[in-house]
Amino acid sequence: MVSGTRAAWRTAAIAATAVLLVGCSGQSASTATPTGASPASTATPISSTDGTSADTPTSTAESPEIPDQLVAAAAEAFATKFAQYDRAALDLVEPGTIAHTYAEGSILLQEGGQLATSTKPAARKVATGWNVGNNVVLSDFRLSDAGKITSLSRNGIAIDKLVAPGDGTEYILAPTAGYQTWTGSIATKVHSFRIWDNNVAILMTATNNSSGKAQVFFSNYAVGGKQVNEAAGSDQTLPSVTRTTGSFFQNTVGGGKAYGTILASDDGGGSQDVVIDVPALG
Repeated sequence: MVSGTRAAWRTAAIAATAVLLVGCSGQSASTATPTGASPASTATPISSTDGTSADTPTSTAESPEIPDQLVAAAAEAFATKFAQYDRAALDLVEPGTIAHTYAEGSILLQEGGQLATSTKPAARKVATGWNVGNNVVLSDFRLSDAGKITSLSRNGIAIDKLVAPGDGTEYILAPTAGYQTWTGSIATKVHSFRIWDNNVAILMTATNNSSGKAQVFFSNYAVGGKQVNEAAGSDQTLPSVTRTTGSFFQNTVGGGKAYGTILASDDGGGSQDVVIDVPALG
């Protein structure tokens, strides 16, 4: 049974979260810089809406359900901001969860300019969840004890079956030969993997601390004895810029290896090969 102290704390937490969700349009956007892979969440999801969640709470501690209206409010607040690629959407999601990795990756791609679009349709409620544009419907929202989103579904599929974080490995390119007159370094790490609609996407966050332009991309992907060439990739990252871009492979599945390059294009140039394993997911 939940103690009187815990029950009182929980009532206060729910009330505070309700205020946050109702008034979230006035929140300031997060200014945190992405750092790559996220640790596993310790939050326990305990309630869902808009369908049946694929996950079962792992905690054995007894805990009262979060009211449906609070879950619905969280879903609406998140969908409204996420459809606009507003960083304030991240404040409504539990850090360290796959839901957070998914939301952050989408926002970073928009901010990085690779997939930027001037058309940002407003989120709208549909029978199966929240339509956030680009034929994407989000549903099955689950909340933590603190009232933050811990999981959701994208077009009816649990997000942890579609997205995985990178492992945090950092790859660094620096000049090593005499003819390379550029200075500094280019560092990159995998932000996350996305696998849906028979497409594989690898999101990379690059920090260009060099004196010249840089590019990070994966040109080839091999899985099941077949090679797939990149359908779309990143452009150049200018000096002193940190941005997230993606490499995209069509008509394929996860579970293979991606072959990429960190490229310095000025003052003698230089490159470093990067080979990574892509999770199978699903």
